[in-house]
Amino acid sequence: MEKEQILGLYKKSAFYEKYKGTYVSDKILKEVFGENIRVHCADGLKTYAQVHQFNVDVMKDLLHLFMLDSGFNDEAWIWRMIYAFYLDPDGYWNESIADVPCSADGLLSIRRIYKKYGFSEKMIDTYEHYRKRSIFFFPQEMNGINMSRASVFGDRIDHTLLDLKRQFEKKPCKLADAYALPKTSQWLFAIGTFEHLVDLYGIRGIFVNEDNEVYDLEKGDGSILTEYDEDYTWDWNDAYYENVKKKMDQIEGRDV
Repeated sequence: MEKEQILGLYKKSAFYEKYKGTYVSDKILKEVFGENIRVHCADGLKTYAQVHQFNVDVMKDLLHLFMLDSGFNDEAWIWRMIYAFYLDPDGYWNESIADVPCSADGLLSIRRIYKKYGFSEKMIDTYEHYRKRSIFFFPQEMNGINMSRASVFGDRIDHTLLDLKRQFEKKPCKLADAYALPKTSQWLFAIGTFEHLVDLYGIRGIFVNEDNEVYDLEKGDGSILTEYDEDYTWDWNDAYYENVKKKMDQIEGRDV
């Protein structure tokens, strides 16, 4: 289907009628269909929880009021629409450690969830549950831990924790350039030890054992991660994906 046909279908939808003249539809029209329009602000969104719920609500409407109603199910075009209006809640998480502003770092990105399930109730439900809160946070710094762990380790949190452990133990590590950045260096110095970092995150018994050794999430059987992989890609196998979810469920269950 050509772009103009898709645009016509979109403008006939109940989704468009609901969001016409708002940030959501403005972003879709401008970034997906190339219309030269002024984009309204996404007003009233100030906290992680508000942004998370905003994403969930709009995705549910896009699914029911556009995709299912119209029968249009081109995954590439639907992803472009989501990506246009999506707001990352991690950027709305505000805390500081040792006067260093930090950002949340979600373990399951919306892109990863979308690739796993396609645009569906399952995808939205998974996003709603697993992005409702954040476990990990790192200093807000260009090319810092957040960005570097994604490119170096393919977003694998166990290998990130192993690398941080090695940094605290003054061993060679892969994110050394990120650790040397001013804010990150200040943050690490203030925390002091890997044990204190584990306590800060509240992950003992879940992502690490009682001796602060990092669990291997690829295996998911309680094995300890001691070595880096030879190379990393962004794609995870099913076992790794499911084991990350299990760990997040453990955190959620413990906090109830």
